[in-house]
Amino acid sequence: MSEQEEQDNLVVQTKVHPLKSMLTVSDNQTTCISRVLGAIGAIATLVFQGFIVIHTGSFDIIQFSTGWSLLMASIAGSIKLKDSAEPQGN
Repeated sequence: MSEQEEQDNLVVQTKVHPLKSMLTVSDNQTTCISRVLGAIGAIATLVFQGFIVIHTGSFDIIQFSTGWSLLMASIAGSIKLKDSAEPQGN
C-alpha cells in the first residue's frame, strides 16, 4: 500500500459524523445524556411551536424567544456541570 493510500485511509477512519460529534463528549465515544436530552428538547420545542403556528395562525416571538433562551441556558448549564466528569479526548 502506498503512503498516499495509507494517508487517505487514515483520513476516512478519523472522520466523525456531525450528529455523533454533537451528542458525545470530547472522546467521541461516550454519549452525554445532557446533550441527548437537550437535542430532544430543542426538537420538541420547534415541533410544538410549529403545531401552535399551524393551528392558531399566530407566532409570539417574545414567548418563543424566552422559552428557547431558557432551554439553551439549561442545556449549557447541565453540560458545564457535567464537564469535569467527562473523559478527556486525545
